Amino acid sequence: MDTIISIECSTSRASIALTSGSECLFQQEFLNDRYHHAEIFDALKKALECLPVGHGLDCVLIGLGPGSYSSIRIGIATGQSLAIVHRCPAIGMSSLLASETALESANTLAVGDARRGSYFISQINQRTMPEPELVDTDTFLQTLQAAKESNQPIFSCDEKWPMPLESELAESITHEHPQALGLIKQWQLLDEEQRSQLQAMPTSPIYLRPPFTSEAKKGHPLLRKK
Repeated sequence: MDTIISIECSTSRASIALTSGSECLFQQEFLNDRYHHAEIFDALKKALECLPVGHGLDCVLIGLGPGSYSSIRIGIATGQSLAIVHRCPAIGMSSLLASETALESANTLAVGDARRGSYFISQINQRTMPEPELVDTDTFLQTLQAAKESNQPIFSCDEKWPMPLESELAESITHEHPQALGLIKQWQLLDEEQRSQLQAMPTSPIYLRPPFTSEAKKGHPLLRKK
């Protein structure tokens, strides 16, 4: 029986879960905003105290987003450090797969606000790792309407929707938070080939856009000639 710990930090409600085989040994949800980032370490300490005596971890699963860049990076750094200590693989998975809707249906549509007047859509088919696609407002609304008409489950991990929608469209979207235990459940549903593919991928955040890098202002010490 594999002992697996998972870390999911892509939204304001993060979580950690620990399982041994099909048994859940620990699960905790905690606040995850700029004022509560340290709570991950308290939850992690409690999870590790639940490890069976003489047992280490066989695998660390980490939610890669999309979501809060800083929180996802904290989750990745924590998971990678844990994997080094326990000499086991750290494997990243899309946080979208850890939602309740994605667990209940193998064919779902994930949607979200990508800021700057754009949105993302991600078709999850047969539990494959979804690649978010940036779209404009018109394409977004057309995709929503098509999914609704075909009775395809739609969910979003956004807590607040950035624009008004017709009531029928709005009601078709389920708002959820990914769960660490959901990552483990999805992992257990994958075959060996799918697991190997995920393990070979870099454990880096799923960015909707390239990370923004601020340029140093003129006169900054780093720009001065030696």
